[in-house]
Amino acid sequence: MSTSPEATFDRNYARHLQHLTLKGLQPKTIEAYSRAIRRIGERFDHQIDALSEQQLLDYFTELVASHSWSSVKLDLYGLKFYYEHVLRRPWAMPGLIKYGMDCPGTWEILCIRPTQAALSTGLGQALVGVFTAKGANDEDKSWSGEANP
Repeated sequence: MSTSPEATFDRNYARHLQHLTLKGLQPKTIEAYSRAIRRIGERFDHQIDALSEQQLLDYFTELVASHSWSSVKLDLYGLKFYYEHVLRRPWAMPGLIKYGMDCPGTWEILCIRPTQAALSTGLGQALVGVFTAKGANDEDKSWSGEANP
């Protein structure tokens, strides 16, 4: 008898809360990381244990458009913590979001061009470039890149 995705998610979410508490994280960090897992769980129908690179790119690109950079960063760190401590897997996307080295005070999401094989399967458009935000204001956000068919 297989377990439903929601039951697996609930079990792993409870383990996530245990790890957050036992690692001595501050209450606000625990709340932020647990909120991140709930939000990601809702987005992917409670099936977050094997997200692909493209799913992560899509999720964080959508999140950038609707939430503050602080929320984006906390969701990333919460998911990374979940993968490392609950699933016991290394985080596979270390460069997904990085601090802007050439422009202090900015965060960037790197959008990766898919392989030719992925394009030939008709997976749609690929975003290529960097989305940069210098602060919480929409005026400080910019996109440098292009959408490719």
